Amino acid sequence: MALWVAEQLKKGFSVILAGYKLGKAQELTKFVNTFFSTPPIVHPQIAQYNAVYEQHGISLGPYFVPSDSEAKELAKSPAIFILPPTLVNLNTISVLSSQYNRRFVTAFATGWANHFFGRSFTKSFVLSSHADFNQLLSFVAEVEPKQVFTMHGYAAEFARAIKRRLHIPAKPLPSTPQATLRSF
Repeated sequence: MALWVAEQLKKGFSVILAGYKLGKAQELTKFVNTFFSTPPIVHPQIAQYNAVYEQHGISLGPYFVPSDSEAKELAKSPAIFILPPTLVNLNTISVLSSQYNRRFVTAFATGWANHFFGRSFTKSFVLSSHADFNQLLSFVAEVEPKQVFTMHGYAAEFARAIKRRLHIPAKPLPSTPQATLRSF
């Protein structure tokens, strides 16, 4: 992702990185500050979540919201913006292009990246915040619960693994079908 972003900036594009307001956007903020010398310009809602991270001792590095004078100065050159994916559409891109007199490219960072290519996004990058099997087992071992209830995906298999490997009582919760539009 860093190489792609650097290439776009070198070509003169400003880059919009899309990430969910809580979780992905903070990873993207840290990413930009790790790999680039200029801080990102983040959506105000993302800035609110970033502040919560910082209040809890997690440093993401500097960032600006569009109303900051520093952001307005940064945006005169190719810059990196971080927005919620729901706001990345042709209208938003058009408004930003007009407001900053810049051309934009877009990328979405999500575990579902392969499903979003071409939907208002120039590029997509797989960035999942889900734990894998071994990470989940480590988490359960660290917490030392008296009982574990598993759900979603391979719930029965995971419950068996917890019992067998960690000797902690575990059982899957009954699965229920996801809500459909007809349910509302």
